[in-house]
Amino acid sequence: MGNLIAAISQAYPPKPKWTPDLIPDLTDKVIIITGGNSGIGKETARELLAHNAKIYIATRSAARAADAIEELKKATGKGDDRIQFLKLDLTDLGSIKAAADEFTSKESRLDVLMNNGGVMIYNPDPANDIERVSPSGLEIQFATTAFGHFYLTQLLLPLLIASAKTSPDKKARVVYVSSISHLWSPKGEKGPIDYDTIVDGPVLKATPTAQLYSQASSAKILLSSVLARRYADQGIVSVAVHPGAISTPIFRSTTSIIKRIADLLFLSSPWYGMLSPAFAATTPEPGELNGKYLIPWARVGAVRPDHTDVAKQDQLWTWLEEKVKELAP
Repeated sequence: MGNLIAAISQAYPPKPKWTPDLIPDLTDKVIIITGGNSGIGKETARELLAHNAKIYIATRSAARAADAIEELKKATGKGDDRIQFLKLDLTDLGSIKAAADEFTSKESRLDVLMNNGGVMIYNPDPANDIERVSPSGLEIQFATTAFGHFYLTQLLLPLLIASAKTSPDKKARVVYVSSISHLWSPKGEKGPIDYDTIVDGPVLKATPTAQLYSQASSAKILLSSVLARRYADQGIVSVAVHPGAISTPIFRSTTSIIKRIADLLFLSSPWYGMLSPAFAATTPEPGELNGKYLIPWARVGAVRPDHTDVAKQDQLWTWLEEKVKELAP
């Protein structure tokens, strides 16, 4: 019952007190937004670009990125020097390494890494041909949302730390766009991450996709907390956010009837989904948010209590480190 109450209250939050009008000038800021070609990522890019940030849209499809970039340039009046495409497939470790190398060859700083990209296979539409396992042999939602972002963050962390040293506030930020669905990830000894369900095999295939999506969301919260603990003294501010119940292309794999019902009952526009990520990326007092979890709209909230378990957080971090050693090129 508590989870349901939390879900309803966050699906219908109070009127936002923070708006993009409060974003400061971002002329000297360089920002990567994964999945920035659509939905919440694109709406966030629009607002940050409008305030003069330099944005890299990191996504798989060059064509979709080009369309999004043209739209954003027209909407904000910014040119090619302020928004660029960074080719990135979060399920492909070689692509992640290539993206990090390309970015560091072009830029000498990174002020915000927004780990926004994700995939949802939630009550999948039988008409859609959905791949359940990534090329590295991991469950596709976890591979994209958790493992891919973990590896990308590790590769870019030295640049983030270096950028914090030269930033006026001595901070660089990592924003993890998660979900309220973490409330329904596994509980007890195996929760919030049931590692038996992540690796390809019969256990994964027998696990409901909804649970797999929920624990992928949990993973972002756990990783954000570890980053906040371990790197705060080096200027890293790490924040996890639940952007709200937002109508975005992430619902494309769900059945059409579920999508229609959700749109009618509670899904808000991507503009609202942008509020918490953009707030985390730009608030003038970022240190106050380190290790926190934001709920709609740009408010500090609470995660399910077991997500604050340091042992659980470190277990995931160590597991991912070992997987990187095993699978990274």
